[in-house]
Amino acid sequence: MDFLANDLSIHRQFHDMSSFRDALTHLMAIRNAARRFDREVCCHRAFLTVEPMQGVLMQKALGRLPSAEQRAAMAWLTRGGPFWDDLRWHGGNDYLECLGEIVTDSAVGEAAFRNLHSVECGLISATPSAWDYSPVA
Repeated sequence: MDFLANDLSIHRQFHDMSSFRDALTHLMAIRNAARRFDREVCCHRAFLTVEPMQGVLMQKALGRLPSAEQRAAMAWLTRGGPFWDDLRWHGGNDYLECLGEIVTDSAVGEAAFRNLHSVECGLISATPSAWDYSPVA
């Protein structure tokens, strides 16, 4: 089974660094657990451009973390990946929608496309989020 970090689950919902750090710590713990079972949580190369807080890009928010946490997250999101968009199943011309929102070129769209083609794929979402329910329809 493939796992994708749900980029849509980070959408300016964090009001302070503490709540953002808690959510990121949870994501990193899930990633580490997956790795213990020889699985990866893939992210999109553009994950650093999402805004966890209003007007604050992911890269800047990560820069405010303690150095060990910052290095681990940056290594995953910049160099280590793996990046699902390198081996994507759906293209930019595909039209994918979920609950009235266009999800083309997102982890939600990619997971749906893979599942549609009989490749098991799950989403790992930040919490709290408008996308932290299971299953994503």
